[in-house]
Amino acid sequence: MAAHGIWVQDPQIVQGAAIRIADHPKVTQEQLAVIKLGLGDEIGDFVRLDQAVHSAAVELTESAGASGTMEELLVIYHRIEVGCMTCHSAFQKRVSDALATSGNS
Repeated sequence: MAAHGIWVQDPQIVQGAAIRIADHPKVTQEQLAVIKLGLGDEIGDFVRLDQAVHSAAVELTESAGASGTMEELLVIYHRIEVGCMTCHSAFQKRVSDALATSGNS
């Protein structure tokens, strides 16, 4: 939806989508323990990517609400996309497999 909002140049759509990204469901402590076991030493990279996406989503929410230019919104949104895709390509299968195996998905 954020990309759609940028395409149609509607900051309210961008802001609503950014809020949903920033407020995405958090993992439980039990799930986090399973993820840590599944990722081992790479857990720090996983957490950094999650935090970067969250921070960018908060920034996008604020910028869209403060009438940031579409160019500014696009730059911030691009950071979210890259962060999501980097994390998913590096960790999604292992995290999903670990959670499914543990029964904590």
